[in-house]
Amino acid sequence: MPGVVETTDTFATNQVITSTLMNNIIDQTLFTSQAIADSNTTLALVSGRLKVATNGITSNEMAVDAVTANALAADAVMTVNILDANVTTAKIADANVTTAKILDANVTTAKVANANITAAKLDGAQSGSAPIFGARAWVNFNGTGTPAINSSGNVASITDLGVGHYQINFTTAMQDANYVTVGTTNSETGDSSRPVVVIPITNTTSSVTIKTVGTFNNNAAIDCSKIFLAIFR
Repeated sequence: MPGVVETTDTFATNQVITSTLMNNIIDQTLFTSQAIADSNTTLALVSGRLKVATNGITSNEMAVDAVTANALAADAVMTVNILDANVTTAKIADANVTTAKILDANVTTAKVANANITAAKLDGAQSGSAPIFGARAWVNFNGTGTPAINSSGNVASITDLGVGHYQINFTTAMQDANYVTVGTTNSETGDSSRPVVVIPITNTTSSVTIKTVGTFNNNAAIDCSKIFLAIFR
């Protein structure tokens, strides 16, 4: 049966064994295939030398406490080497989750539960626990002559339906017609005792029609240069 090692250097009869001769033998000694058991996958034989086989070290060869932060090179831990399933909230310290470590692109509405959007989390130092409902559309426009939008949100255009009669067309339709229109306007006469009010007329999912009427002249319609509207649902 062949041995596990072979060497080309041997001792002569009665030769004095020295450290130099021993080192020569060791240097020239090569392992044979008998040095590795058939079932062994950790070691490999390369040109008579024993080496760690490719993929030879697995979690089975490591002691439970052998892998520590000090034992890992800084550049050895990469995201490609960590399974997504292994990254759990239990393994991430709360102090390590900072805004600087979260990409803006990763914060999407799908990842924010509706219940987590509370008054306290909205900018403006809100107080109390009553829910907050944002405007679904708003507009500031000049209603004299051809209506002209000064600024707006979710309003595509204004249609002139006649004196003091306007149709506000939404960019994105409402889910239904059960919304609330709140509006104010200026007094064209400059006399606060002769106010003009905004009256919603018809709600549809795509638009709302309003009238601006003067309470001082039997509620007759009147064009106004400053009309402000907000839609809530």
